[in-house]
Amino acid sequence: MASTSFTISTFNMHGFRNGVSCVSNLCKTCDLVAVEEHWLSRDKLNSLSTVHPDFVGYGVSGMNRLLQTKIHADRPFGGAGLLWRKELMSPVVGLGVQFDICKDKSILIFVVYLPCFTNGSDYWTEVGHCYGFIESILMSHKK
Repeated sequence: MASTSFTISTFNMHGFRNGVSCVSNLCKTCDLVAVEEHWLSRDKLNSLSTVHPDFVGYGVSGMNRLLQTKIHADRPFGGAGLLWRKELMSPVVGLGVQFDICKDKSILIFVVYLPCFTNGSDYWTEVGHCYGFIESILMSHKK
């Protein structure tokens, strides 16, 4: 990574197997790649760290709640993740990361994959949890 640039990309994988080659190619030119719709269950999230040898991956599954209550036989869905160069090693909290980009500047990056819009209370509860997470991270990093 050049000290004067930091390249970020985002990609909707439409499933891990469908998008892994494109994400691997993005890793050749980017420092951080955010992915959505990887469709991985919790026990397969480590696959994100196998996309490119120079990258570490971290993700969350969109199917956790569903798989806790029943076996899912339909197409998998959801999920979000971050992949970043190993040389940038950064602590991950949820799906927010902080990178120090120079000696007195840092950047916080969040990957947010919101639920499909409905005007029901479940939707607004999920959105509230997501925004609450982001707000708590921002408040803990306030200078």
